Amino acid sequence: MSPPPAKQRPETPPEPKGSRAVDLPGIPALVVGATRGLGLAIAREYLERGKPVRVIARDAKAAIKKFGSFTSAQIVEADASDAEAIAQHARGCGTIVHTASAPLSKWKTHVTPMLEATIEAASKSGCSILYPGNVWNLGTPSGPIDEDHKALPTTRKGAIKQRHEEMLRIAARDKGVRVLIVRAPDYFGPTVRNGLVDRLFGNAVREKPIEVLGELGAKHQWAYVPDLARVCVDLLELGERVGPARIVHFPGHTVDSQQAFAEMIARAAGWTAPKIKSIAWTGVWAGGLVNKDLFELMEQRYLFDEGVFLSSKALPRLLPKFEATPIEQAVAQTVGSYKQELR
Repeated sequence: MSPPPAKQRPETPPEPKGSRAVDLPGIPALVVGATRGLGLAIAREYLERGKPVRVIARDAKAAIKKFGSFTSAQIVEADASDAEAIAQHARGCGTIVHTASAPLSKWKTHVTPMLEATIEAASKSGCSILYPGNVWNLGTPSGPIDEDHKALPTTRKGAIKQRHEEMLRIAARDKGVRVLIVRAPDYFGPTVRNGLVDRLFGNAVREKPIEVLGELGAKHQWAYVPDLARVCVDLLELGERVGPARIVHFPGHTVDSQQAFAEMIARAAGWTAPKIKSIAWTGVWAGGLVNKDLFELMEQRYLFDEGVFLSSKALPRLLPKFEATPIEQAVAQTVGSYKQELR
């Protein structure tokens, strides 16, 4: 999805104090929000392919630690909601990878201004946009859904996610911004740390009770983030073959039950007699009285008790050679990353 190369390399923007400045000809992507999760995984995917990236971070010094020996990562400090700063740092890049996010309790006020800034920056710089979608805006369908499914959000955050996709479609139609939306289920992997996966993987490596949100017997779908990052970069490298505004689903792995997934994690951690328990929704509700992020989980209860499951028509056509990491291997690598942190 990269635009045609410029005749002359744009001047590299000045680097703020605490950033790591390197000479980066032909930067394929500016990653906004690359210190964790999918953003960090995409940045590392580019770097492992020998391609430099530029990274926007709130704290440049902290971000530098995340990239370690990857010295071809140019890390700059900026506010993800500052359109002028994003546009400045997007110079010379082909794509803006928009993975900036916020705690659930701040979604309503924080996430939309950041996407608005990315859209404005992309329209000024000529960059395309990669946006990570999820299942929040898809409603509560009874079976697996592909890219043709009409989004019917039933929650507040689902409505925000739907609005974001509409903003991107309008940007593609009215401003000529090339847009790729990759929807995926819940993330896990070596770069993912949050209250959901920490209670699974983090607790398992410490031999603490593994805590599962929702029904233990419910099926659930998971996206192994290194696989998702690989797919995102592969799709971006297809360029115009993807189209001016495309949605692609990444189904990831579907586990037969949350209980089975927790047991798989315990085995990978070497815990032979794991204790696995479901977090009661009454406890989540009670905790939400003092923790706003917990309160925001309540409207997403259906995702853990029943689930929403993706399928894809587009992915096999666009990337017919893609092979997912076997789930046992993905779980083992994630467990290994948690064990590394304990050393």
